[in-house]
Amino acid sequence: MLMNAAFVEALRLFPFHCITLHDVDLLALSDDTPYGCPTFPQHTSVHIDKFRNRSQILTLGEARYRLDGLNSLNYTLVDQYVKFYHSSDENATNMKGRSNQSTVQHWLVHLKIDVGRAPSWLRIASVQVKR
Repeated sequence: MLMNAAFVEALRLFPFHCITLHDVDLLALSDDTPYGCPTFPQHTSVHIDKFRNRSQILTLGEARYRLDGLNSLNYTLVDQYVKFYHSSDENATNMKGRSNQSTVQHWLVHLKIDVGRAPSWLRIASVQVKR
């Protein structure tokens, strides 16, 4: 109710075209939270984790990888293999060897944005960055 009153009072001061409302536990403590004024309203809490400032989707994906040992690409390959050979026990025992022989390239993606520092690719390239 307090946010509704604040919205009405803010519109009396200036006709804002975009307003972002936060609850206390959803305060953005880092700059990687996507803010903008899209055509349709959006909920940004899926991008905010109040404990580690990381995308909750990325955190869940990493937890699944720790539990399953599979990323999405491997899961798709294994799932297709199991569906194709679901009736044969001989092929099911050979599944582990075949999934290791796949030609999928694994990519590790870090989505953390470190504000105030040069990008990691720039630091690695032996370029001097003056602060």
